[in-house]
Amino acid sequence: LAGTSQVWTIYADGTLTLADGPEATALEVGNVTAEQVSALVTGLDGLGFFQMQAAYGANDNCADCFQYTVTVTNGGVTKTVTTQDAASDAPPELAQALDLIQALLNTTI
Repeated sequence: LAGTSQVWTIYADGTLTLADGPEATALEVGNVTAEQVSALVTGLDGLGFFQMQAAYGANDNCADCFQYTVTVTNGGVTKTVTTQDAASDAPPELAQALDLIQALLNTTI
């Protein structure tokens, strides 16, 4: 209902930035280790993130659901996946991927 938009960026060196709004300037909000970022990317790869469809939930009507767009670059390959809460066609691995990302962000919040 609030229509909020946040853009989190996790850099390979562990720097975390947040832009709180589509026109906002990204500010550094924390750090994790490069090893934690590497483990995250390895975990996402292990869940098949790079083989997932580009979008899930396009046919679901959920006005109050959070929407997520996740872009990951690894080894020169970039993959973007868009989904929303309770997307009926999303594989369970996508929810696990979002959980991995949230867990890393929670280590700095």
